[in-house]
Amino acid sequence: MSNHFYGTPGPTISKPVFVTNQQGGGLYIDDTAAHAFSGSGILALADAVVATISTSGGTITTMPIPAGTFVPLRFSSITLTSGKVIAYA
Repeated sequence: MSNHFYGTPGPTISKPVFVTNQQGGGLYIDDTAAHAFSGSGILALADAVVATISTSGGTITTMPIPAGTFVPLRFSSITLTSGKVIAYA
């Protein structure tokens, strides 16, 4: 099974929206607000920098993710410094 999403969010979207995939959905993030979200991976739609991401093993800070990269990682919250990502459930 692969992670697929249908309908890439357009440039006019300014707030997180819920998108679907075969695993149960995801959250489109393009802002610097903290998002409490039980996630299993992150797909960068544009070059992104994660300011903080909370995992069961601790907090990761300043994690760059190049556009098109999927990072499989279980987490409970995410905050971006820049970029656009989909945080998958």
